[in-house]
Amino acid sequence: MILCPRFTFIHIPKNAGSFVEAVLRSAFRTTPRRLIGLVERWDALVTNRILNRKPHCYLSTGWQRLMKGYAEILVHGFASEAPANRLHRPMLAVLRDPLDRSISEFEFRWWEWSGARHPNEDSIRRRYPDWPFIKSFRDHVLLRDEFHTLFQEDVRPVDRVGIQTETLIRFCCRNPRQLLASGASGLSLPRVLADLHDIHFLNMDFLNTELASYLRAEGVSPEVAARAERHERVLPANRGRMEHKDFDRYYDSELLEHVRRKEAIAMQFWKMATDGCRTAADFQRCAGL
Repeated sequence: MILCPRFTFIHIPKNAGSFVEAVLRSAFRTTPRRLIGLVERWDALVTNRILNRKPHCYLSTGWQRLMKGYAEILVHGFASEAPANRLHRPMLAVLRDPLDRSISEFEFRWWEWSGARHPNEDSIRRRYPDWPFIKSFRDHVLLRDEFHTLFQEDVRPVDRVGIQTETLIRFCCRNPRQLLASGASGLSLPRVLADLHDIHFLNMDFLNTELASYLRAEGVSPEVAARAERHERVLPANRGRMEHKDFDRYYDSELLEHVRRKEAIAMQFWKMATDGCRTAADFQRCAGL
């Protein structure tokens, strides 16, 4: 999460957040508001995150635990965890095709090298003995849906929404825990849309152009906006894949059907984004809310 003078950037993992952060740092590094933003960021860390969010996936010790905790709690803060004086101000986030995001997570393989320990590690190993070295994309998808949907831990696994839908709700909604506690049988796209924060969404497929346009509208200098338009891709920790949407290498028809069923809400949300929705109001209006 980056607190900019007029908006808050919500950094959803594997949605080009490192790219946006690089551009925003260059845009606001000289403004006095940046120092204020750092103070607000620390206050939010202490009051809203460490005290209220369970440390689900960063249970390792020492330096690795510190870095994973920093990434999960501070860098990847949810919209609902923003400082109180930011909750009713504009927010910015990037949307990505759920099918492509799942591939990106698999290729990033943070569970192999981060040192993080999963709280259900023993149960995972009984099902997937090679954990954390998961080589099969199918196993990755099924494992994530069963064991990483930890904000649905009180919901029966068969009634949980998929990890991509959980991530969308966790990062973008005002009451993510209450929504996710409903399970797939109690959730609907209108319920999710009605609970959205005031977020402007950028489509990752057109990220350079849309980020530049958003920054211009926020009064950022033309030089910085132009830099956003031509900025090269950023790969966190130099990990990731250069191909984009090479679905045939990863999804067969059976796995694709599983994902479309579990991720129905995230897939519908992405479809609305590809049809031109960008703001929470756009999505709500499109759904007749």
